[in-house]
Amino acid sequence: HLAQQLAFMASKKALDIPGLFIETCRQMVSCLKFEDICLGDLLWIKKEDYLHLDGVKDKKAQKLSDAMRHAMDMSHPFRNWLSALCFDGIGYSVADALIACYGTVEGIEKALFDRADKEEIEAISGIGKVTAEALLSQEFHDGWIWLKENFPIQEIKQKLGKTLPFTDKSFALTGKMPRPRSYYEKLIEENGGTVVSSVSRN
Repeated sequence: HLAQQLAFMASKKALDIPGLFIETCRQMVSCLKFEDICLGDLLWIKKEDYLHLDGVKDKKAQKLSDAMRHAMDMSHPFRNWLSALCFDGIGYSVADALIACYGTVEGIEKALFDRADKEEIEAISGIGKVTAEALLSQEFHDGWIWLKENFPIQEIKQKLGKTLPFTDKSFALTGKMPRPRSYYEKLIEENGGTVVSSVSRN
């Protein structure tokens, strides 16, 4: 589970850390002997640690180390950053809902951690009872603080004062499509819509 979590964090949908594929992550979890292994330990390993992995020579070890350092230095888009927290059901569509409602990272933090009003969060379009509970949990709060300390969030840029064709509309994409799914996701989002993972009462 830890290896899968790390591999997802490193994927293009999250923090985009090249080279940290699932097999590499599994080796990292099994080969690197931490007393209490956790995600934080795995993110702070050095170039020399990578050399213990099968098939990793000096050049690849350097690339993996550089990729991790780069990811910790650059700012990440909020949607990707939120996905990297690896909470079930909290991804791009929840990020878009929070952005649409609060506009800034500071505004989102105040809503989730200062006011922590469950009814307020549940009332946001695209966020239900279960997701609201997860967003307001201590575990989520701790994860947010830890991730923000290690991976900066990019400033949110909203298209203010402009009503787009799909504003306040949600789309669940299913079945075969002529073009890649990502094409339609981008088209929907550029026109103000939100892509959701499944059909719901909203």
